[in-house]
Amino acid sequence: KRGARFDSWEEHFDLPLWNEVLDEYHVDREAYLGTRAVDAAQPWDHIDVGLAEGFLAWEYRRALKNRLSPPCGKPNKTLLHHTNLEDAEADQRKLVCYDCGIACDLGEMRTERIDYLTTLGAHKRVVLPVLGDDGQVVGAAGALAPQPPKRPIGRGEGPLPTGFQQEVGRKFRIRFEKRGRGAFIAHLDTMRLLVRAFRRARIELEYSKGYHPKPVLVFGPALGLGVGALGELVDVRVIWDGDAAQLLSALAPALPDGMAITDARQLEHQELPLGKVIGQALVAAWLPNASELRTGELSVTRRQKGEARKIDVSSYLIEASLADATTAAGLRARFDWPEGGAILLARVRVTDGGGVKPLELVEALVGSTEGVLLGRVGLYDELGQDPMVTTRFAPPKPPSLPQAALLIDVLASN
Repeated sequence: KRGARFDSWEEHFDLPLWNEVLDEYHVDREAYLGTRAVDAAQPWDHIDVGLAEGFLAWEYRRALKNRLSPPCGKPNKTLLHHTNLEDAEADQRKLVCYDCGIACDLGEMRTERIDYLTTLGAHKRVVLPVLGDDGQVVGAAGALAPQPPKRPIGRGEGPLPTGFQQEVGRKFRIRFEKRGRGAFIAHLDTMRLLVRAFRRARIELEYSKGYHPKPVLVFGPALGLGVGALGELVDVRVIWDGDAAQLLSALAPALPDGMAITDARQLEHQELPLGKVIGQALVAAWLPNASELRTGELSVTRRQKGEARKIDVSSYLIEASLADATTAAGLRARFDWPEGGAILLARVRVTDGGGVKPLELVEALVGSTEGVLLGRVGLYDELGQDPMVTTRFAPPKPPSLPQAALLIDVLASN
């Protein structure tokens, strides 16, 4: 009610406001922030989590003495569960129980462990092979004759693991919008949300190769939280037999309110990725009061991680103006902005080293950012053309030195 909605961001945290509210409701801060006795009543004591009274205090005292409590349910005096069915069935020792109050069925836990190992097919203990001095395998699982101790297999000497197998997908460029509640979906959450949307639509994403495969998605420049968007772009590789229109219709019902996919097209072979195409962005801002835009040298101070840095807004700004009545009405309707005020439109450069933030742009052009609403209309290439329509290809690689020499000889002979 007092406006403390973004206090998890350090620049928005207002400690005096919190102290004012705590004093108003007579909250004793020391009772919550000070040290409490182990046997003192805790704020959560009324919640029954199934643990016996005093169990957590007993664990706390063990931790102070640097004593470990191995997980319960394992055979007594063992640190790990048995990893094969043969050893698990032969070990009939009692399972560890700390009498925490939950009253686990230890017999059922032992049976479940046997069932899991049976499902995994782990019937016997696996013995890793060992190498001799000549690099050959001299020991193996189930060897009848005892082998002399040899060195274990070193890194890179054993057989290579089977990699992640997946067919090569097709690349699509998708345009989507975030309006209303969707404007408050952060950039990383947008990435996760789109991945889930593909899963809901049962469209298989192509994954990267390596130890940590991830979906192959390339997004445009990130937007700040609360900034609406009408034309965000993402390149994605999918295992998909349909065309772009079918992809669009399959994804549409899988997205939440506030997000929508508006366009899609399949990229041609060797077409430049999105990161090398985007060069401009069209930014819109709703201003509470119409005012004349500043000209000349424009700069703002960006404060980040306790450091102040001067940003030359003029080096990024291409053009800026107040929208006419027709354009302003259309933008108000698309972004759900209130009536009145004025609409600022500005085209800015997007470089490899970053760009100017929409709020910084408004501060430089207007002087005040109070009550301003922000949005990004679209992303464009360095010539101001729509990447969903125009195609740009990677330039051909120059020939190597032997190929160039051969080409020169052929031309000379002709």
